[in-house]
Amino acid sequence: MITENDIKYAQRLRGLRLNQGYKQETLSEILGLQNQQEYSKLENGKLNFTDELISKISKAFKISPSEFVNPTLYNNFNNSPQSNTQNSFNNNEGFVNQLLKAKDETIITQKELIEHLKKEINDLKEKRC
Repeated sequence: MITENDIKYAQRLRGLRLNQGYKQETLSEILGLQNQQEYSKLENGKLNFTDELISKISKAFKISPSEFVNPTLYNNFNNSPQSNTQNSFNNNEGFVNQLLKAKDETIITQKELIEHLKKEINDLKEKRC
């Protein structure tokens, strides 16, 4: 059963992939998945994220598993006034475009998930009657 965390991790994975410029095929190989289609299911929130998978993802993006599962904590720390973030502010047009694209893709994915869940609810209601 897909959990809320699986959906959150799928969105995080997509954002990381787009930010780093990886193709789905490349990450499917790095993560030891069967093919790009399996990776796509993962990124679209249709597969579970195991501890082993989170570990592989973290290694691929050179972040800790904790940073993967709770990026807000690390983003707040990294954007503190004490951090040197001037370079990220000076060179963010491409990053902003990637974020906008990721946002659009996330919205599409969420709409698909909502439709899927509606169908599941209807199916369960029909079974109960």
